[in-house]
Amino acid sequence: MDLTLNYFASATLQPMIPLPIIQKSILLRFIISIGSSNLTAGGLKNNVEVNAIIEASRSEELVSDVYGIYNRFKFQKNRFEPDLRYIENYEETYDIIRKKNIEALKEKTTKNKIKELKEREKILPKPKPTKAELFGWQKLVYERLPESIFQTRDMYSYEKEFQQFYPENKHITDKVRQILQQLRDLGLLKYISKNKWFKI
Repeated sequence: MDLTLNYFASATLQPMIPLPIIQKSILLRFIISIGSSNLTAGGLKNNVEVNAIIEASRSEELVSDVYGIYNRFKFQKNRFEPDLRYIENYEETYDIIRKKNIEALKEKTTKNKIKELKEREKILPKPKPTKAELFGWQKLVYERLPESIFQTRDMYSYEKEFQQFYPENKHITDKVRQILQQLRDLGLLKYISKNKWFKI
């Protein structure tokens, strides 16, 4: 089995943040699971976790929005792919802190181990988005980006076309601006100056 493990180098990211699990069916309907279930000891044994199951068609804007949230977490800047050396060092450091509690954090050896982990995080590979991983609004807008420098208003020329995909959306231009910002955050688009962009 080809398995990729990713890690978030952020003290602010909690395991209870709901992330979507999206299953594509052969009938082009999606089953989306969003909830707080997690693999912590509390999540597996004691806590009461809440999950929602949503079934939607491929064309519904909800599916596009959920993919946008998922990509936001999947490709955030402080995420990286740990190697075996990092995992082993992390496990060793965790065991020391777990056994000695908070006092271990004051010890020089522990501080050095944590410092080494942080330094290694800087050089480990980070997941990079590709066109194939875009869906819904992100894919629609990305595929219509000019190859040269363009302005935000240039994308408004596709308003009627976008409306055909998501007829219930009454704020197409606002959505386009939002998606441009998302593509920028994913590293697929560069913001040059006021309302000017360049496709990477």
